Amino acid sequence: MSTEAGAVINGGFAFLDAGRVLHVLGDQNKDTEAAAGKVVKFDGQHAYGYPVIPAGQDYEQLVITVHEDGNLTEKFEQDIPAHVRTLTAQL
Repeated sequence: MSTEAGAVINGGFAFLDAGRVLHVLGDQNKDTEAAAGKVVKFDGQHAYGYPVIPAGQDYEQLVITVHEDGNLTEKFEQDIPAHVRTLTAQL
């Protein structure tokens, strides 16, 4: 999903929801009540609850599912950056 650059935030907190979908939000205390487990610091960019990657003048949201076996899938078949793959191993 395309996201405007003005919505992008640097850094936050990452967690998996009950469906094992990765979310990244800005405030650990207020925003992570949907976490199904561990919450870890995220140093990358995110918007509207998901990590993002640059796509021209805008950004693309990554909707990533972390499977029980550790494999990752992205809903729109976007490449998952290495820093996000590393992060998911911590969850």
